[in-house]
Amino acid sequence: MKGCFLIPASEKRKKIDDVERRVFTSLGLLEQEWNLYRILCKTGAQKATDLSRQLKVNRVLVYAHLKKLQKKGLVEATIGVPQMFLAVSPQKMMNLCIENLKDELRDIVKDRTTIISDLQFSNKTRFDTSEEKVAVIQGLGRIFSRVKRMVDECKSEFLWMVTIESGRRNKSLQMDSLERFIETISKKPNVSIKVIANLYPNASDIARIMEKAKNYDLKLEMRQTTFQNTLLPARFVVRDREEVLMSLSSRHKYVKKEEEKGLWTNNQALVETLIIFFDKIWNTSSQLA
Repeated sequence: MKGCFLIPASEKRKKIDDVERRVFTSLGLLEQEWNLYRILCKTGAQKATDLSRQLKVNRVLVYAHLKKLQKKGLVEATIGVPQMFLAVSPQKMMNLCIENLKDELRDIVKDRTTIISDLQFSNKTRFDTSEEKVAVIQGLGRIFSRVKRMVDECKSEFLWMVTIESGRRNKSLQMDSLERFIETISKKPNVSIKVIANLYPNASDIARIMEKAKNYDLKLEMRQTTFQNTLLPARFVVRDREEVLMSLSSRHKYVKKEEEKGLWTNNQALVETLIIFFDKIWNTSSQLA
């Protein structure tokens, strides 16, 4: 069907397998034990001998697996001969998984100070944390988190070059990014904010964003341009002239959220280059009403 993107069956199966692996690991199960639970979920109550035949595993080992699953509350057994084993519902299993994760998280929070102290760098000749660094960030969620951190740490100036592209998927995603940025930066009323909207091909939705921005007491200026040089990044942010985060994804094709990539660095040469580029575009851009 035109305009419809279908996930291949093999890719979908791999995603499900990855999720299930995280689940049975959090429950403290081996893969063979999880497979035993899955069979019981799919087929209903069975005898140990039948399960042994299906899994091609020694019956003694199957009994050991069933005993562990019973202990964890995932399998129940009937009284009588022959004894039958059945799985608890997937809903109950997931509730047990969530409770296990909650317990683990509580333990981590409880032991946080001890862990940090144990991992603390003890060498007196430790590296200077202000040295120049670079990092590739993958996934839209992680990119947004880094932008939010940059906003939280911002003290005086925040520059953002955002490209609003044609194409419904890309455009919707970038407009959403701009709205989320406005909401986040609204907590920084004393910061000077400059946004250049590089438009592909018009400014039809920008007016709505500007109206929303007026609800906040911000030092915000927005300008629009139609700069189309593909050799320079279409999207980037600069904080306090100290660090920059730029998009590495193509501006001409749809990219899944989890495949979005960004490059973060505090390399001053690159930061200054992008500031010069931003200022040049800013001075030739038109004011957004």
